[in-house]
Amino acid sequence: MGGRVLLGLVFLCSAAGKGRGGDAFRAFRESVGQLVPSLRRRARPLVGLTGVAVATVVAEALVVVLLALPGTSSAGFALAAALLTAFTAALAAALRRKLRATCRCFGGDAPIAPRHIVRNLLLLVVAGTALAVSGPGTGTSYSPSLLLAVGCGAVLALLTVKLDELADLFALSSTRREERTR
Repeated sequence: MGGRVLLGLVFLCSAAGKGRGGDAFRAFRESVGQLVPSLRRRARPLVGLTGVAVATVVAEALVVVLLALPGTSSAGFALAAALLTAFTAALAAALRRKLRATCRCFGGDAPIAPRHIVRNLLLLVVAGTALAVSGPGTGTSYSPSLLLAVGCGAVLALLTVKLDELADLFALSSTRREERTR
C-alpha cells in the first residue's frame, strides 16, 4: 500500500505540475524538445511536441487512477515502470550529451542532474517490486499497518517531489559553511 501511495502521489504531483496552466504546460512541452532533440524531428510529422507532452500528462494521470482503483494496481505499477524507464533513459541521454536541459517533472525549472536519474531509478525499484508482489487477487487489507504504509508513502512522495528544493537548500547550506571557514 505504501508503494501505491508513493507512486500515486508522485505521479499526481507530476501531472498536476505540468498541467496546472498554459505557461507550465508550454514550458514542459519545450523541455521535452530540449531533453530529446531528435524527438523534435521525429514527433513533428506524427503528433508534434504538444502531442507527446499531452500523452505524457495523460499517462501520468492514468497511473494515478489505476493505482487508486481496486483491482487495477498491477496495471498502474506496470505503466509507472514504463514511464519511469522512458524518463530515465531520456535524462541519461541528455546528461551524457551534456545538454543544458531543464527538469520540469513537477512543474519546476531545475537543471537536469544525476539526482533526477537516481530518483527515477528508486521509484522504478518501488514500481517493479510492487508489481512483482501484487497479483490479481491482491487487494487492500485494512490492518493497523495500513496507516503506517500510507504515512510512509506520503512522506516519501513529499521528499521526492521536493527533491530539487532540498538539493538547493543543502547546496546553499554548504556554501554558507564554506564562507564561514574562510
